Amino acid sequence: MKKILALIFGTALMCCAIDASAQFSVGSGYLYSNLRVTGDGTYNFNMNGVYIGGTYDWAPFSVQGLTIEPGLYYAYQRLNNTGNDGDIDLHYIQIPVHAKYSYDFSNEFGMFASAGPGLSVGVAGSQDIFDSDKGNMRRFDIQAGAEVGVVISNLFQVKAGYDFGLLDLSKPDVTNTHRNQFHAGVAVLF
Repeated sequence: MKKILALIFGTALMCCAIDASAQFSVGSGYLYSNLRVTGDGTYNFNMNGVYIGGTYDWAPFSVQGLTIEPGLYYAYQRLNNTGNDGDIDLHYIQIPVHAKYSYDFSNEFGMFASAGPGLSVGVAGSQDIFDSDKGNMRRFDIQAGAEVGVVISNLFQVKAGYDFGLLDLSKPDVTNTHRNQFHAGVAVLF
């Protein structure tokens, strides 16, 4: 737990560095994840949820519109399980670091696209799902993500994206589990 808190604190400090060409955003939105389990068969479990967090748009390059965008998000998802186990709640801290390209058509409208890796850390879950002894899911996942969106009046952002889970999340060796997720949301720019 100390390592997780140190990672979150370090990322927050990185996001808070002040730069004249930087821009903060704070937003929230909807998450839809597919948990794909393969073994003796293939099973798909769908989860709905929400996220809240922020990004720091940093321009270390001399190329107009090209930036690096680290972020820090809290995500909550629920798997509605109709079986004997009951519903499963998952809580994650997600830390994406995307390369982003933006283009402003006018002072009132712009578009952007970004892509890059992300770290997803399971911080809590019902039924001891991340427990080192009893749990059946690994806590860490590396994701590859892409996102597109529009900027309105240089104040609001509407965006959508998809993240591919790259690591096997199953603890039992007999199955493979990957979590892919779609997200859509809005943000306020500062």
